[in-house]
Amino acid sequence: MLCRSPERAETVSHAKSAPAAPLALLEKDFPSELAAFRGKRLLDFGSGWGFQSVAVAKLGADVLALEMVAERRDFTLAEAKKAGVTLRSEALLPAQDRGQFDFVLSLDAMEHYSDPAFILKEMHLALRPGGRLLLSFGPPWYSPYGAHLRFMSPVPWIHLFFSENALMEERRRFRSDGAKKFSEVEGGMNQMTVGRFERMLGSSGFSIERKKMKCVYRMNFLGWIPLVRELFVNEVSVVAVKRS
Repeated sequence: MLCRSPERAETVSHAKSAPAAPLALLEKDFPSELAAFRGKRLLDFGSGWGFQSVAVAKLGADVLALEMVAERRDFTLAEAKKAGVTLRSEALLPAQDRGQFDFVLSLDAMEHYSDPAFILKEMHLALRPGGRLLLSFGPPWYSPYGAHLRFMSPVPWIHLFFSENALMEERRRFRSDGAKKFSEVEGGMNQMTVGRFERMLGSSGFSIERKKMKCVYRMNFLGWIPLVRELFVNEVSVVAVKRS
């Protein structure tokens, strides 16, 4: 009763078409840092199809695009060649590149990693002392659509009212990946909360230089109220510095 019909639901798109503005997220959340990329070494962590990596390389940065899926790495290199820029793409961070980067980018990925604490430590290892992590993600788990189920239901916080089993059973009418848990959906869901993210970031050796929390319904003041913020923060963005 609370779900759309599968025929009218959103479909999953795997299109490789370039976004109109590949740097839009960086321009929105990290404009001052974006202006400093030229001549710097930059790691795009979880680069996907690489459109952002190529766009950053066009700005004059020395870019390594880190992406696990071989097809996406190959596509990234082809796009870079077409654009006339040079970048590298690897599945994992090479040992010789640890401690060599001025910036690490991570956009719209932190809620998907199966071991986010390990990933943050890898990001920390990649940076040289004083290097900056530019990270944004959302929505966090307890936000209205934190379960990423809006394609099947417009009801906010539906994942707080129904069990995982019930939601996954209903989800099978919309998706064919066979997932029985949130952790098994395509891309994975680690149920990341605002508080959990802040604790992991602190224990990984970073100092938060700047933090922004955007709340649903433009009620951003709720982002500074303990506990309440978990229900309303829709996007978290931070600039964090490697202490040593």
